Amino acid sequence: MHICNHFKQMARYNLWADRLLLMHLEPVTDQQYRGDCGLFFKSIHGTLNHLLLGNSAWHGRLADKLFVFDGLDQELHHDRQILADALIAKSEAWIAFIDTLSEQRYSEILTYRTSKGAEVSLPIAPLLGHIFNHATHHRGQVSATISGFGHPVPEMDLVYWLLQAD
Repeated sequence: MHICNHFKQMARYNLWADRLLLMHLEPVTDQQYRGDCGLFFKSIHGTLNHLLLGNSAWHGRLADKLFVFDGLDQELHHDRQILADALIAKSEAWIAFIDTLSEQRYSEILTYRTSKGAEVSLPIAPLLGHIFNHATHHRGQVSATISGFGHPVPEMDLVYWLLQAD
């Protein structure tokens, strides 16, 4: 598969998985949603906020639209629905961004500042891989937490998206 098509596919899978996860949050009570579940960002809410923050930071770096934040645990949206809508909007923005990338752009080097202020330079293709892997990691944390509360969880593996996408 051509690298352009691979990342177009990953961006669309990412949107599908985000929508599916958010649908499965409907039976989760606000106490369960906001309570400390032992996750790195404490709660489901904290984890989803971090996911949006990470996506916003990376999108800003790659699209040359600086996104300034105070820390990786900064709350961007307190309201559950507004946060969910923002996550979906950012996933849609990834699709639009990736659809514009030329094959050459994937091999270019991005120089940026990390959240700790260090300047680093890395190729764009592996950075995009990191972004989608990061999202999968945190969706998995939220999914496991939902399961721990006794609620049904979605099957979000890439293969399920591939099977239904045909």
